[in-house]
Amino acid sequence: MASQMDEIMETETSLSSILSSLQRRLEKALSSSETVSTPLRRDMSEVIKANMQRTRVVQEQVCESRECCMHLFEHKTRVRDIVTRYVGKRQVKKREIR
Repeated sequence: MASQMDEIMETETSLSSILSSLQRRLEKALSSSETVSTPLRRDMSEVIKANMQRTRVVQEQVCESRECCMHLFEHKTRVRDIVTRYVGKRQVKKREIR
């Protein structure tokens, strides 16, 4: 599971760098050219910025989820020991005799 989360992080990181590169090239190309209207420029820039923000949020959430999962696995043996220690001590319900 950790490797899958790492893979997602790598994918999002590469996507983020691609979007950053695209935004820089787009701004450079649009600044030298007046063929694209200003509202369209603004819209394209906003879409790229929104996707960059989304990738940052996904990266943060996946990283946080990975840390939580690893934290759970650290306590696995302790919880298993506690459960096995007390599972035999549960009170058995007495059935009513009819």
